[in-house]
Amino acid sequence: MNASLCFKAQSLDNTSPDHYQIGTDLLTDNDTIRRQEIADKIADIMRQRSFPLKSNGAELILYRRKFLAQVHAVQTDEAERRAPIICIGEFDQKRASRADVQCVIQALEDFAAKINRTIEPEHIKFLGSAFEQVNPARSVWPWILAIGLILSLILLTLYL
Repeated sequence: MNASLCFKAQSLDNTSPDHYQIGTDLLTDNDTIRRQEIADKIADIMRQRSFPLKSNGAELILYRRKFLAQVHAVQTDEAERRAPIICIGEFDQKRASRADVQCVIQALEDFAAKINRTIEPEHIKFLGSAFEQVNPARSVWPWILAIGLILSLILLTLYL
């Protein structure tokens, strides 16, 4: 991962400030500058929406190497609405490794536990498959290029 993951979770009582975290540091309510930086990063990625995938409220948005993953907690707010939890980050390479994806999922679960939440299990499954769908570990392009190169060499050999 290129930079620390950042998190935001809605307050369940709808009056307290939302929860924010950078890396493993839960931000205080007084840390307005860093809280606003996270909110700005979230807004920037959401504005791009270059490759959104959705499933039952869970969402994955990719913009170049940046991503935004939104899941919901099992717990609901006072109005009985599902409470969103957002994670944003950036991968080192264009393609995320399985280890990167597992790191994101584990960090999301750790953040949720820290604020006494549990993420919907189907949302965790969705994230794993969504990252695979948009970022397959076994891309077909290297195989297509290899086959094309082999066929070219065979044709060149037959021609000579």
